[in-house]
Amino acid sequence: MSNDPWDDWETAADAGLIDCKKAKPTTASANQLLWEKANAYATPVIIQSTTHTEYKPELKILKRPQDAKTRNDVVVEKPIKALADREKEYMEARRKIFEKFENKK
Repeated sequence: MSNDPWDDWETAADAGLIDCKKAKPTTASANQLLWEKANAYATPVIIQSTTHTEYKPELKILKRPQDAKTRNDVVVEKPIKALADREKEYMEARRKIFEKFENKK
């Protein structure tokens, strides 16, 4: 080891060249400073401006034309099929489905 006290801070502190408390703060004091810094709260400043224009929506009343038919006037009539006709259509659709299935095999 050299005799120069400036080689490390412990030797310098023992020689009285530096203040030990300033050279290396203790963990407790460092934690205290950290908490004080974290808990320092500055109140935010709220700026209110009265120069903004408020939005006013445009009011539109929508109406149907007078000559438009009402729902009750327009009646969609579906033709009523007989049971035999519905069975015939069902059998035709079934035949087409199974025909496609048979062709894939």
